[in-house]
Amino acid sequence: MKSLYLAVEDELSEHAGRKIVEYLGGNVVRCFNAGCKSQLQANFQKYRQLAEREAVLLIVDLDRPSHNMPCASVLINEWSSGRALPSKMFVRIAVREIESWLIADHEAMKIFIGTGRKFPDEPDKLDDPKRSLLNLLRQKHLRDDVVRLSKDGNVAQGIAYNNVLGRWVDEYWSPGRAGDKSESLRRAINKLGQYISDVSQRKNHL
Repeated sequence: MKSLYLAVEDELSEHAGRKIVEYLGGNVVRCFNAGCKSQLQANFQKYRQLAEREAVLLIVDLDRPSHNMPCASVLINEWSSGRALPSKMFVRIAVREIESWLIADHEAMKIFIGTGRKFPDEPDKLDDPKRSLLNLLRQKHLRDDVVRLSKDGNVAQGIAYNNVLGRWVDEYWSPGRAGDKSESLRRAINKLGQYISDVSQRKNHL
């Protein structure tokens, strides 16, 4: 089993990242949960240095489109200061947020929310995946603090959002199913999966 280090910006990304590594037959030795995107970027060079010796998977949200929000390739180039990444460093972008990857598993969403709901077939194209997920959760999970209503009546993240969704990811969410509808997740799975597979094959030939 190939061991990797995981670096993420929030709790929900940690659950998804661990599930992806597990799905591919790997093992997370340690997770660096930065707590926010800016702190993840601030620590980027530390993760880069670690990747000179050990495999590191870093997952970051692309976030909502705006005039100053770069595309995935530009974001990676900016964070790395134009330098090539170590061969063991895998920077994967959730387009546009980790919630895109979660919504992409329709079967798991049915377990969480119920049947009879329409889930997006191309979640990577959602402008605000988190708000889309909150709206889907609104009717069923308003009372258990997963979703709350702000003063203006809009949906917002409740205090139990990360805990409840994290358990759901651990128990029901499938990276394989989600990758069928999320291109950014599929690319992440293919890239990391190839590395884990290559390492396993080399070990088998020793």
